[in-house]
Amino acid sequence: MGSIPHLPRKGKETAQKKKPYNRYRIRDDKMSRYSKDWNKIACAIKQKADWKCSQCGADFKNKSSRGSCLQVHHWNRIPEDNRPENLVALCNICHLKYHRGGKSNILIGQLSLNL
Repeated sequence: MGSIPHLPRKGKETAQKKKPYNRYRIRDDKMSRYSKDWNKIACAIKQKADWKCSQCGADFKNKSSRGSCLQVHHWNRIPEDNRPENLVALCNICHLKYHRGGKSNILIGQLSLNL
């Protein structure tokens, strides 16, 4: 009879670190196409729009309700193109309607709704 092989002990050298679960994995992959200063650019576009949706006019100046947020959309669907004329402030509902209307290459599940 043969001997039973010993399994290595879990120590610092053999233990593998588990990556934390990321439910936004798809979004993270898409965000890699955005410039590092995207948050600053998006904030400037929202300020220029006076914190209102350019489509429906929803006002987000003092809005803190859950389920609503102001987002910035690229008209030409190219995240690297941050020219002001290519960017527009849209509420999450209008942004989703635009993507749902088949006018984009982004799937509905890839949009953040911040609920």
